[in-house]
Amino acid sequence: MHVSEKNRLKKRVRWLLLAASDMNQAAAAVAALRDTEDGIERDSLRRALATAIPVCYGRVFTQSNYGAAEEDDKPKGKDLELHGVLMESRNKVYAHTDKESGRYATVYVVEGEPISAESWQMFPAETFEPIIELARKLHDQYRAEAIRLARQLHAAGIDAFGD
Repeated sequence: MHVSEKNRLKKRVRWLLLAASDMNQAAAAVAALRDTEDGIERDSLRRALATAIPVCYGRVFTQSNYGAAEEDDKPKGKDLELHGVLMESRNKVYAHTDKESGRYATVYVVEGEPISAESWQMFPAETFEPIIELARKLHDQYRAEAIRLARQLHAAGIDAFGD
C-alpha cells in the first residue's frame, strides 16, 4: 500500500470514529431534551441541549483537519429532508447569532426595575425520535466503515492509529 493511500485511510478511520461519536452526542442531546420537562428553571438546560443537537450533528458535514463527509457518508432517501432541516438550523439558528437565527434579546422596565428577556427557537417535539433514529443509523454506518478500514490497514501490517 502506497504511503499516501495509507495516510488517507488512517485519516479516514479517525474521521469516521469522530463522526460516529458526534452522532452519539446528537442522539444523546435529543434524548435528554425529550426527557427534560419545560419550566423556567430548565430553560438554559433545554437551550443548551437544543443547540447541541445540530452542532454535534453538523460537525460531521463541515470541513475539518480530518476531512469532511464524502458522498456515501451523507443521508439518503427519506433522511435527506431531516438532514437539510438539521443543517439549516445549525447554520441559521443554533451555531450563529444572526438576525435570521430567531434569537432576540431586550431589556424592559417594570415598576422601575430592568428585566431582560429573550426569545429562541426549540426543535419541534415531533422531530425528536426521527433525529435520534437518523443519528443512530449514521453512527452505526460510520463505525462499521471505520472498523472495515482499520481491518484493511491491519491486514496490510499497518496500525490504523500509529504514526
